[in-house]
Amino acid sequence: PFKEKLKLKKRKTQTKKENENEFVKDINFIATTADRLSKTMLHEGLILLGRVSEISEYDLIVSLPGGLLGRVQATDLSQSYTNLLQDIINAKVVQSNEFKPLPDLFNLGDYVTCYVKSINFEDKWSYSLSMEPQLINQNVHASYLVKDMKVICTVKSIEDHGYIIDIGVANVRAFLSTEDIDKGKQYFPGTQLLCAIKEIKTVDHMSVIKLSTKKRKKIDSANVHDMMSLDVLTPGTKLSLYVTKVLSNGLQVRFGKNNVGYINRIYLNNPLSTYVDNMEVIGTLLYILPTVKLAYFSLLTDISEKEKLPVGNIINNARVLYRESSGIIFKLSKSGLRGYISLRRTNVSFTKIPIEFKEGSTHKCRVLAYNWMEHFYVCTMEEEILKQKYFSASDLSIGDILTVTIIHIETSRGNIHVQAGKICGIVPVEHISDSGLSALHKLKVGDNVEARVLDKNKINQVKFTLKQSLVKSKLPVLHDFGEAKCGLKYHGTIGIINKNGMLVRFYGIIKGWVPQITLNSDTYDMNWNFSVGQTVTVCVESVEEDQCRMTLRIVSEKEKQSISLSIGDIIEGTVSESSIKGIYLKIQKEDNENVVTGFLPSGHMAPCIEVGSLLASRCSPGDVISAFVFATKPTIILSRTFTTQKKYINFDSLKVGDCIPCTIRDMSQDGIRVILPIKNYCKFGFVPYKNISNFRMLHTNQILFVKITAINTREKQLTLTMSLKDIWDSPFEYEVKMMAAVDVLSLYFSKLSELAKNTFYENKPISSAILGQKVTGTVGKISEHGLVLQLSNQLIGTVRTDHYCGNPQVGDKVFGTILWKDYINGFVDVSLLPRIINGISSKQKSLPELPTGITLKAEILMITKWLILVLVKRNGAGYLAALPVRRHVNDIFPDLTPYKIHAKIRLYVIMKGAESDIMPICMLKSAFEIPKNKKKKKLSATERREQERQKEREIRQREEALVSNQAPNSIDQFDRLILSSPDSSLVWLQYMAYHLQATEIDKARAVARRAIKTINFREENERLNVWNAWLNLESRYGTAESLNDVFQEAVRTNDAYKVYMHMLTIHADAGRKTELEKLIGTVISKFKQDPQTWIDCGAALLKIGIKEKSRQIMQRALQSLPASQHINLLVRFANLENKLGDKERAQTLFENILSSYPKRIDVWSCYVDCLIKSKDIDLARKVLEQACVQTLSPRKMKILFMKFINFEEKYGTSEAVARVRQMAADYVEKHI
Repeated sequence: PFKEKLKLKKRKTQTKKENENEFVKDINFIATTADRLSKTMLHEGLILLGRVSEISEYDLIVSLPGGLLGRVQATDLSQSYTNLLQDIINAKVVQSNEFKPLPDLFNLGDYVTCYVKSINFEDKWSYSLSMEPQLINQNVHASYLVKDMKVICTVKSIEDHGYIIDIGVANVRAFLSTEDIDKGKQYFPGTQLLCAIKEIKTVDHMSVIKLSTKKRKKIDSANVHDMMSLDVLTPGTKLSLYVTKVLSNGLQVRFGKNNVGYINRIYLNNPLSTYVDNMEVIGTLLYILPTVKLAYFSLLTDISEKEKLPVGNIINNARVLYRESSGIIFKLSKSGLRGYISLRRTNVSFTKIPIEFKEGSTHKCRVLAYNWMEHFYVCTMEEEILKQKYFSASDLSIGDILTVTIIHIETSRGNIHVQAGKICGIVPVEHISDSGLSALHKLKVGDNVEARVLDKNKINQVKFTLKQSLVKSKLPVLHDFGEAKCGLKYHGTIGIINKNGMLVRFYGIIKGWVPQITLNSDTYDMNWNFSVGQTVTVCVESVEEDQCRMTLRIVSEKEKQSISLSIGDIIEGTVSESSIKGIYLKIQKEDNENVVTGFLPSGHMAPCIEVGSLLASRCSPGDVISAFVFATKPTIILSRTFTTQKKYINFDSLKVGDCIPCTIRDMSQDGIRVILPIKNYCKFGFVPYKNISNFRMLHTNQILFVKITAINTREKQLTLTMSLKDIWDSPFEYEVKMMAAVDVLSLYFSKLSELAKNTFYENKPISSAILGQKVTGTVGKISEHGLVLQLSNQLIGTVRTDHYCGNPQVGDKVFGTILWKDYINGFVDVSLLPRIINGISSKQKSLPELPTGITLKAEILMITKWLILVLVKRNGAGYLAALPVRRHVNDIFPDLTPYKIHAKIRLYVIMKGAESDIMPICMLKSAFEIPKNKKKKKLSATERREQERQKEREIRQREEALVSNQAPNSIDQFDRLILSSPDSSLVWLQYMAYHLQATEIDKARAVARRAIKTINFREENERLNVWNAWLNLESRYGTAESLNDVFQEAVRTNDAYKVYMHMLTIHADAGRKTELEKLIGTVISKFKQDPQTWIDCGAALLKIGIKEKSRQIMQRALQSLPASQHINLLVRFANLENKLGDKERAQTLFENILSSYPKRIDVWSCYVDCLIKSKDIDLARKVLEQACVQTLSPRKMKILFMKFINFEEKYGTSEAVARVRQMAADYVEKHI
């Protein structure tokens, strides 16, 4: 401990004469530091303020200044309270409204004034305190009492109109009327009060005083007139204090008339630096040192206690405020909560403390307790305590695992006493080890062992188990009958064995019975090879919860095997990791403690890879998901879409022609390898590309079906095909093949619905949209593919070209109806056609179901790669329904050419709206017309000639179409056109546009890549045109990454300057401000010597609305380019301002140029043209007049006059033309 030195100096005596009496002030001592109360300063007889920190039935633990603790026994409150206790002991009747136990009489944090009764450092509580008023007020004489003085007293008894109060002063009686207490307050014998004297009456040396406890706004003042001694001042009194000196660790203050006081830094409510001399503060008196008559105060209030930190909380960034003599003060939270760490709890040697704990440095600490008196949290930085998970028994739960320390071993009974931090517990003899008492001699006091909480009662007495079979168990912890479930397995300990069976104890007080009939009757001994204390795995057979009875059976060794999963099983797993590629699930069966991990690819979560990726990425670790076991070899693969039928699980049961699902593992040059869901089949299947339809559109972990074409039973090899023709065109029943298409669309709808219900979309704009809903919006963008609308609630809508008419402009308000919700891209499809808007009913869900079995008329509204959206009219209502476009899961690239927007069709309803997750699913009427296999009729000679002539006519028509300039309308026609003109960028761009019209973005990219490879490298402009088109495509339909990749490649293979300039235009048109500014910085650094670079950059910034930065570009250009180019540069920037920026600024630029270069007639001409374009005709006329009054060379004047005459001929009158001609004639006469 640090010894605190108190430097004292003698103070001059002061003599004052007042009211003809001389008051000689006692000799005081003045300290040079505001020390905190320490053990050396605390002595018997000291009266000081404290706060209740713990309450029990028999005593109070009081928090004292200086971080000290004292104890007040129940018999030290007051004589009246002691008498009540004595009456209870003597069995006398005590009125219930008089006696209250200590927990009812006091609350945590209550301020109490205490008298130090005795000090004994050998006791648990070194300081014995008393709250008896006779001791607290022993130095107060009756003559000292004056009106408004504060006095500590205790309630003696309760009367009808108030309370009789004991103030502990001889010859004084006190009474507290109910009128003089705050409304709603009630006191009981033993309650300590700080009262103000309201009235004093003295008769025959006996004083009767009336008291009041009402709160007053006026702060108490202390001076020599109202007190004869400092002893009259009661701790807890609030006084006005004046700062006389700012000390190193606090303040020196004066109060009353030249009375000296101190405030330690810990008791300041603001930083020490904020206090100055003569500053007035309000302080609470803590105590007065009797010998030197120095008072100590606190400025702290209880406001900071509104926020609480739990004991045991770890603070990672506790910031050092300052160092105190015996510890360090920290700031623990942003709200200003303080912490205190004793120097011995810092884990740092005393010599390094000034270096390690500099003001403002941050450290990690843990909260141990709250110091009520000094309003801070006692913390520690000790490594052992920081690592502890538990601090008190209340923090423990049955089944928790923790490290405990052995503190005592009962050799007679075998019990072990253990401790973990502040938690003490016992280990029963039967729970010391799985090997029994033989392990007891291996343990010794001080050993740290791993234990598990076995039981905890209401008074927080804890029992632990050290048995490794229980500590390491992964089975559920059974400590409540309500949690016991039949069929589940648990670990328990045998408590009793007799001829009828065994009693098995679990955690807490739970136990169950194993009947003898369930045990092995062949064993010789009655114990059936079991012993008391042995850990066994049992299975719950029956539970009678009301009678707390449970029947068990012993689990055999065969049942304790690892988790066995079979293909097709439905399992539940916990998400451990998720991404767009898939989900990893931890799988644990209820009756098994082993855990395995399975992979659920995104391609197995939905038939559409985009939907599957979103479903996977939206899952969070900890979510519980159910899935099918798709395959167990080589790893556990799960699925939420398709799984194989049981008849196809075994290899031996497979036969040629069977179709089974598979998942793509990887792709090679010759084909793809697939994982087959076959039991105990470790080989991968192989499908060559020739047996796959549209293999370029496949992706890893995609589920498709394969057809077995051959089986090699010896090598266990399968020959497979994945071709749609082989699988779908196989001789199945026609109805079965038709329903396959319906099933694919139904599954797609189901997964879309699952995605829509994800919590990620709860507050997204698209979640509030409803199919058929009428909406209003504003046209935000117009492209060749349609409109982009800004709808309410920040929802984006798109309108395809087939769903609006007229010529809408950006900013126009439009009215439409929602056709479809695209969760992948986050927008809705809208139709603006009045016929469609009026035809679709707004409340699709509330419409009656469409009938099945009858032909319905419909109109095609939208065509996508997964469905065709149609409008069905029925009884005046308009239904939205869907047609499948994919005949099978393997139909990766469906043929959409037979379908046209707004075409009229006839259909049947296959699945009603209630059966489908989104809307009814229908099929075309023509799909039900089963084709019949008819024998070919033998044609006659005339019929054969007619057939040949028809073929000739068709060939002639195709040849004429090729010769003419008709635009191609099929892939074949484009391919033929490319063969004839491979270097024409126009043909390639038309080919790309053809795919974009069908929203086939990937195909358009493929065409662009093919064009780059095909066009001759000498045709630089043609290649550049394709690159520019590709950049436009990525800007509109791609991502930022894909756009950047194409851009970087274009820069490497083309004229970099032209590519950069085109990229400027792309970013400006798209409104990408950040990307544009970044690109401009790069362009200027590369091409700053070219004036056109600065012009293009300025134009792009003006186009996007960043005017100030465009003007900064102009200034930078003037600094970078030679002076000879400045005029032309300024003129071009002036034209840009006139076109895209501010016309007034353009005019100012022209005026500035002409004021410096008036002879530049080209500038005059540009200025006039600029004004004409702005339709400022009158200003243009004035500029021309200003130009023509100059005296320039005849050649230049002729140009100006001709410009003026042409201007007036076009915009003026004949008189104006004549006037200009006269001006020209006057110039000729005067100067020639």
